[in-house]
Amino acid sequence: MTTPNIYKAIVILLFSFNIAFPQSEIIENNTVNNTRVEELANVIDSAISNSDSDAYLDKIDFNIIGQNIAIDTKNSSMDDYQKSLLKGFLNGLENLPKTLISNVENGDYYDFVSYRYDVVKETYYILFRLFSVEAGLNYHDYRVYEVDDELVLGDIYIYTTGENISKTFSRLYINSLPKNKLSKLFGEKKLKEFHKMIDGIVLYKSGKHKKAYDLFSSLKSDIIKEKYFLIMKSHIANQLNDDLYKKALKEIIDTYPNDATLYLNHVDYYVLENDYDSALEILEQLEFQTNDDFLAFMKGNLELERGNYEKSTEFLKHITENYPDFFEGASIYLLSLTSEKKYDDAISFLNKLIDDGYAKTDLINFIEEDDETGVNVFEMLRDSQAFINWKTI
Repeated sequence: MTTPNIYKAIVILLFSFNIAFPQSEIIENNTVNNTRVEELANVIDSAISNSDSDAYLDKIDFNIIGQNIAIDTKNSSMDDYQKSLLKGFLNGLENLPKTLISNVENGDYYDFVSYRYDVVKETYYILFRLFSVEAGLNYHDYRVYEVDDELVLGDIYIYTTGENISKTFSRLYINSLPKNKLSKLFGEKKLKEFHKMIDGIVLYKSGKHKKAYDLFSSLKSDIIKEKYFLIMKSHIANQLNDDLYKKALKEIIDTYPNDATLYLNHVDYYVLENDYDSALEILEQLEFQTNDDFLAFMKGNLELERGNYEKSTEFLKHITENYPDFFEGASIYLLSLTSEKKYDDAISFLNKLIDDGYAKTDLINFIEEDDETGVNVFEMLRDSQAFINWKTI
């Protein structure tokens, strides 16, 4: 599982420090606030789809994120330094919607999924799905605050990093503080581990994956139990071999067996183990937690991979009916029909795609062309009499 481009610049550093989080106002769970939260989600959805970064940023409360990033140095001489440094980091957050917009313009998908009320924290959360054919599936879980009688967003939990974006930024922020101040705040031993972590991430980013993995494996502090650490270790292991990747994923499962935000990692592990039943069960649990029926796409792919074509077709048909603009879903649905040898059904679906605006010549080329490896997964459909007849109509 790869990390989306949106975070490649901010996953360079990793360490755990105690950050002081602001107290949010309590937001009551009622019908009026349900409507307000849904309207807020629609603003974010429209901002990204309409390439309007200002509309997105207008709903982000930078003061709240800034308080989450900052630390208490217990040193008044550091105040001005922190203010200047923090301002730079917050300015960097302005690139977030620009990156999302660029990704969507290049073929990724960013969609509002659902909202929920957290009875413990007494506030709402808004869930968005980020999907890329290249990078895979990710979720952004926005926390809702109320400021001056207006609902705003004050932090974002990223599934593929296992933490809030403020915490990720806080590591970058802390690393930029004077090292002598850090030593007094956190101690020499913690800082030593911190620098080893930096070296490991730099090695990973420079393509020296074995050295990076060995350095990660040498760490002994409490950091090895953090979600972010375990996720990053799995990314590194994934560049080496399946055995190390499975081992890293197993560490995630053993450490956080019931954390739904890590279920996508669980799925990867079970697929590598060829345990499709467990992988599908995890996806069912994730769908329950997120209320995201888009996970039928992943279920369909898993059923297709293990040869359960009838079930695969069922899941993927749901995707084509509920996500008509998602061509990747349409193409895998065609592949599933082809695997079932339901060529007439495949032709009927191709005609539906034409009715939806696709050009017949483009669809013919899509079915007939080999991929970059010289393989055509639609070979059976391409050579079927049903397709040959359809081409000439």
